[in-house]
Amino acid sequence: MKARSVLLIVVLLMVGILGSVIEASATSPATVSELQETWFVVGYFFDIANTAEHIVLLRFLLISETTPEILAKIQQWESGTLTKEEVRAVLLNYLRTQGNLESLEAFRMGEWVSNVEDSVIDLKHGVGNDNNRLVFEATVTAHALACQAKGFIDVFAGTAPQEVLQALEQIADKGNKIDVAGLIIGDADLDETISALLDLFGLCKSIKGGYGLGD
Repeated sequence: MKARSVLLIVVLLMVGILGSVIEASATSPATVSELQETWFVVGYFFDIANTAEHIVLLRFLLISETTPEILAKIQQWESGTLTKEEVRAVLLNYLRTQGNLESLEAFRMGEWVSNVEDSVIDLKHGVGNDNNRLVFEATVTAHALACQAKGFIDVFAGTAPQEVLQALEQIADKGNKIDVAGLIIGDADLDETISALLDLFGLCKSIKGGYGLGD
């Protein structure tokens, strides 16, 4: 998980990005774009949440987006009586029962972006520590995640910001250049594979920027 997560959330709160999303939701019906942005942010922060402080801030983000029952489940996660996966199941079920596919997929894409970033971070750690096993595992994970980009393109083709769609297209293309099989048998183009892997991090930054999240 990313050590910068708490600082990032606090900065966003200070400059009013998260607050403006909540205020807009509380005062007027959210547009599809607002819902998509909000649930992308929730999914991203949900994935990186691993302390009570993270969970409190996540609950704040969800105050006007969910029901008191779901907020109570998040408090149970905070207190340790529910696991993160149990709360995730509750959130996904809530979105499914609302019938809002875009919000559900936006949540999943936020998690996915965080996972892609983690795979690149793991790759760098593996290279820096001369850990071939970690390098290979991170490469396999990054390749599998990159291949999922096409599914998000299909869902958000008509509604996501253009920079998000362009980044997703490029991630899908990078996935085709990550030669896992070639790494196994020893005939991969290492320069192309490593370059494609490292490019994923910048492309994730572009997606986050499309939804108002900066570093």
